[in-house]
Amino acid sequence: MGTCSIRNSIGQTKEKYDALGEQEWLRFEKRGALGELDYMMNLHFLKKYSPLTGIALDAGSGPCRFSIELAKSGLTVLALDLSENQLEIGQQMVRQALVTNRIHLVQGSIHNLNMLKPCAFDFVTCIGGALSHMLEECELALSELVQVLKRGQYIVLSVMSRNCNIDDLSRALWTESSRQLKRGLHRLADAQRNRTAYYESIGHFRKFSSEELVDLLEEAHLEIVELAAADRYPLHLQFPLENIRKHVECWNELINYETQICTLPWVVNSGNMIIAVAKKLH
Repeated sequence: MGTCSIRNSIGQTKEKYDALGEQEWLRFEKRGALGELDYMMNLHFLKKYSPLTGIALDAGSGPCRFSIELAKSGLTVLALDLSENQLEIGQQMVRQALVTNRIHLVQGSIHNLNMLKPCAFDFVTCIGGALSHMLEECELALSELVQVLKRGQYIVLSVMSRNCNIDDLSRALWTESSRQLKRGLHRLADAQRNRTAYYESIGHFRKFSSEELVDLLEEAHLEIVELAAADRYPLHLQFPLENIRKHVECWNELINYETQICTLPWVVNSGNMIIAVAKKLH
């Protein structure tokens, strides 16, 4: 993609997510069973590690989908996002969810949290790839998030995986055109080699392997608790997953199975995203 300064990246990311509008809120619903499964994986780790009471920071909150879930669980939430448009939509959703007294919305970037007091939050989450949008400033952004987290508390975050082009492989394998197959495989191989990528809808972002993510977390003096793959089912499984979702018991069993298998070391790198849970020790 060439070099891209953090200032340009932040400006571009803000522009992209402003333009997405309500599509960002609908991104799970639009993908049907695939989206619901992805949503449930993220929610599983948030519920597993969030405290029963206290103050949470939802960094890169977008339209406040997970902020609302945290507020419903009993937390007071500061929802911070780069996009003013996403926060406006989030404000509407917060009102509809009847949790306006528990969620406060602030516009800002995760690479500069000087407006927040150190060690102010009992829980920090950064789900959805906001860290990946920081490109080469991921280390700085993570240090800012860690600084505002209380000692002994958890941070749950996700980044784009180096395997985030799995749908390109899926499309390539299901095409009958040898030319399209070669082009798809070439794009996939190129994407695996490059550290950064660009999608028209969301702009530039940085990809991580689990090993790279571990290095990032350890450099921030965090104790790694869990790593998990998220959004790991390719597009061609949409139809069978929709069939499974029709049967509630089977669907719940699949979700339970996925929460167990996604943390296995040989599975962590298999999704479009990697979720990390870590604890601040010092």
